[in-house]
Amino acid sequence: MSKKIRIKGKTCNQFTIRFTSKRLAGKLIAFGVTHRKSLTAKVIGLEDDKHFWRGVIDGDGHIKNKDGKDGNKVIVTGSYDLMRQFKDFIKHNIPGSVARVKQDKKYYPLYIYSHTARALLKLLYTDCHVALDRKLAQARRMFYYT
Repeated sequence: MSKKIRIKGKTCNQFTIRFTSKRLAGKLIAFGVTHRKSLTAKVIGLEDDKHFWRGVIDGDGHIKNKDGKDGNKVIVTGSYDLMRQFKDFIKHNIPGSVARVKQDKKYYPLYIYSHTARALLKLLYTDCHVALDRKLAQARRMFYYT
């Protein structure tokens, strides 16, 4: 189901998925996917899984390629716990990385710039088989041409 909503003056599509499988619901809950997950999500058992983190960027991330005004950056928004876990993943996998979690009302954007953004996208999107097409194109543009 989809509906139009307004966020910061922009009209966006919001999607809802419903299912009746108790088995699927149990699996999702075991991995921390619960009602209102955007405010409460935590990674359970997938903290070091690059495919999981690529999915987080595909779902709730923004990739901005250098354009003469701004440098390369990646911004991902989610719960405080999820963004802290993502920051830990980045620090563990990219020596000398810089990433900052800030608060914006109920959500916590994670800001990743420059070298760290390029290295992260290279780690997550090189040789991947499943990714959102437009995010994959932006990621490749950043780590191949910068």
